[in-house]
Amino acid sequence: MGDGGVKMELVDVVLVSPGPKPTDVVKAIRNATCDEPEVKMLDLREALRRINTTPCVVVPNIPSNAGARIKETLEQAGAIVELRPA
Repeated sequence: MGDGGVKMELVDVVLVSPGPKPTDVVKAIRNATCDEPEVKMLDLREALRRINTTPCVVVPNIPSNAGARIKETLEQAGAIVELRPA
């Protein structure tokens, strides 16, 4: 390959459960998707739909470092989150 052998790992951020404070998780989803340049910001309706249909992919196909930041943000809000290979 002509890319110098560097391969970026892509992951899906999966919301397993919103935890005890779903409203905090909705805010965290919106803030996390707003702060990441490679991610389209979710509107309120989309964020609510995702926490009401868990488990679900909150953010698909993003670099693992961005996925780890989003995972940490959602966990701080009380959510149970997994990173899965895309």
